[in-house]
Amino acid sequence: MFARAQRSADRYFTVLYRDNGGQQPRIGFTVAKKKIPTAVGRNRVRRVGRESFRGQNRTLGGIDIIILAQHSAVQATNKELFASLDRHWDNLAQRKDQARRQRRPKESS
Repeated sequence: MFARAQRSADRYFTVLYRDNGGQQPRIGFTVAKKKIPTAVGRNRVRRVGRESFRGQNRTLGGIDIIILAQHSAVQATNKELFASLDRHWDNLAQRKDQARRQRRPKESS
């Protein structure tokens, strides 16, 4: 997944994603102790990520996603984290639509 994935990044998260050939999106988290030292902070970031993903689950389609937390996520408010992830979901949906349009054969008149 890490080698062939596309990326979307900002100051709070790096999101890796790749088409999984299925119908449902899947999500995973990598929240390193080195980036977010306390268990409370790591769990909060994962909890916000899961909740944000649940809201976008239907729009993403068959895609595998890995969320990597950055050091600045520990000091961000939940509102900032949700806004960051919403931008990532929008970015993923746009890129997926572009890829789908490129794969579709063009009709000739």
